[in-house]
Amino acid sequence: MKTITKSEDCFSCQNCCKFYLKEEYFAPIFTDKELLSIPLNMRKKAVFTSHKKSNKVFQVKLTSSKKENGILICPFYNEDKQHCKIYPVRPLDCQLWPIILTKSKYKNIVNITIAESTYCPSIDKSITGKMNYYSYIIKYLNSAIFVNKLKKYPEIIWGYESFTEKIGEIDL
Repeated sequence: MKTITKSEDCFSCQNCCKFYLKEEYFAPIFTDKELLSIPLNMRKKAVFTSHKKSNKVFQVKLTSSKKENGILICPFYNEDKQHCKIYPVRPLDCQLWPIILTKSKYKNIVNITIAESTYCPSIDKSITGKMNYYSYIIKYLNSAIFVNKLKKYPEIIWGYESFTEKIGEIDL
């Protein structure tokens, strides 16, 4: 899957792996299959809880940053090297960022939203690139394979978030 962010932007920012205390509820979520793809020795070092009372979707417990007071970090984020220790097997939740799937007021519709640039500065780089990416991601997220994944794991859909802008939707 393509991403809207460039690696150099991500490595210089890393905000997606860091959370203010009030944003703890936004810790990454993992499906059962994604969780099992993490090497066992790394998985054992993290704490996971059921997400939305699911037995198929789990949320990782954030840890305190050693470098920034009042900041929580993903336990898979290496603060010294500034990278994700599980990047090749990171969950869809992280792969999609700054795209967030949110609930719609309509029962079978999922909103495809994007976070404000204050959360991900890389999204404001190029309006042409942004529009091309929006078209790509909307098509990708509406593919039969992805829609089936959402039906299997509806808990990966977040509630409404005021800091996002709707760019498309998925019809389940």
